[in-house]
Amino acid sequence: MGHRVCRQPARSSRVGVGVGVGVRAVIVSLILTSACGGGSDTTAGPATSTLRSVPTTVASPPAKLVPRTCDTAANLPPTTCYWLEVPERRDRPDARTIKLWVAVLTPAVTPATATPLIFLSGGPGGAASTDFVSGKVTLVGEPVPIVVLDQRGSGRSEPRLDCRELSPALDSTHPWKERVDHAKAAATTCRQALEQSGVDLNGYDTIENAADIVALRKALGYSSWDVGGVSYGGRVAREVYRQDPDGVRSLILDSSVTTAPMGPASVARRADDAISRLVGACSAQPVCVAAHGDIGAELRGAAASLDVQPHIVPGTAGAKPTTLAGDELYNGTFQAMYRTDIIPLLPAAAAALGKGDFSILDILAGQLNSAPSADPRDDSAVATFSVMVCADEGSALTEADRTVLADPGKWSTLIAGWPYIDCDEWGVDPVPGGRLEQPSGELPVLATSGQLDPIAPPSFGDEIRNQFPKSTTVVYPGGGHGVLFMNECATKIALAFYAAPAAAVDSACVSTIPAPFSTP
Repeated sequence: MGHRVCRQPARSSRVGVGVGVGVRAVIVSLILTSACGGGSDTTAGPATSTLRSVPTTVASPPAKLVPRTCDTAANLPPTTCYWLEVPERRDRPDARTIKLWVAVLTPAVTPATATPLIFLSGGPGGAASTDFVSGKVTLVGEPVPIVVLDQRGSGRSEPRLDCRELSPALDSTHPWKERVDHAKAAATTCRQALEQSGVDLNGYDTIENAADIVALRKALGYSSWDVGGVSYGGRVAREVYRQDPDGVRSLILDSSVTTAPMGPASVARRADDAISRLVGACSAQPVCVAAHGDIGAELRGAAASLDVQPHIVPGTAGAKPTTLAGDELYNGTFQAMYRTDIIPLLPAAAAALGKGDFSILDILAGQLNSAPSADPRDDSAVATFSVMVCADEGSALTEADRTVLADPGKWSTLIAGWPYIDCDEWGVDPVPGGRLEQPSGELPVLATSGQLDPIAPPSFGDEIRNQFPKSTTVVYPGGGHGVLFMNECATKIALAFYAAPAAAVDSACVSTIPAPFSTP
């Protein structure tokens, strides 16, 4: 078993998309939410087109590993740093070369036989490098080589796809059409700026992303490695296996989103389901009901009041004040459920809101909204998120999706945070067939999820079990998004799997974790 890395993730991606924070996660588990699947969409069939990223008629230049001076923290184990130079598009012989930030940590006592591990951040657009540059990581378990990669378009890789225009969003005091038009104009401005800088946006999708990781394994000379990912990183990890099955010993999928298309209708369904699961978890505990009553009714009442009289959250650190109406309350509750550390506070917050005490919104807004990083490379690359989601899924929208986009109702702030409203403005080609091909295999898989994860619910485990019959799925009571190391039990299970992926997973300790809201 190897040194595994625990860290404190991460910052928000696009406004309204949500971001997990505050839970321990393995390697570079940036807990972001983009590119998420849901509902019946998980049964979608495979694409049949030839992979754009694995061309049969064009010879793409090989990846090149170029040593560079390390910018990682001095307190880390011995580290070697590289640029991985890859084609921006593998289907074009004239494609320019882009550079991906890579660091390889090799503890001094690592056995020569140790299987390397790469763990992929979420997003798309999350920076894996952040905590390795700052040194805010903790190694657990026995030593193995640890590979850290900033995926294309993100972090310290070059180019990083981002635009300031994408972040400011209009609040729900503005008509929905005006909010959509604002987002479309921002996307158009960003696309034009990126294209003028030489970026070929058609080089940014999950297939190309995964091909980079396959190329990295080969460039490092590893015969195989363990591949994991959190949230969107779990989608990439499965695409890596699909492209390179002989190079993957095991998969570790933490709060993984589906590999099938999602779409705005799926997002809205999962949002309704998340609130229902939160209300149900409180209703199942007499102590929660006695203290807080019907929190579902309290939330509905508070949202109705805010629609009549929105609440103004004062701006801090130079930020502008925020206007919160009913849909922002629903979105804020949804976002708060990403965080295992905030979930216990939600019943009391709902009860206070239902009684007209909106001061709690100022506190929660401060918890969920973080100031930009001193180094912008540590924030999510919002344009990368938009482009990759549109490439992976933008052409697969259903009539139900279009109905939600026309009028998202109480989930307008949530839906506005996804690029489905402006995919036409990004103008990127879809992945072949309009959707990612579905992986399958007989390798060992550990899939962990939180009981109250709003964006990657435990039901997503059904897709993983169908794809990988030898998978083990574990649901942690009270968990939000990103739970691989959420407590002692989760850590024990994760490290045991890393040590021997083919062995049976002993998850008996899960039964000792208290149910959410079961204590005062």
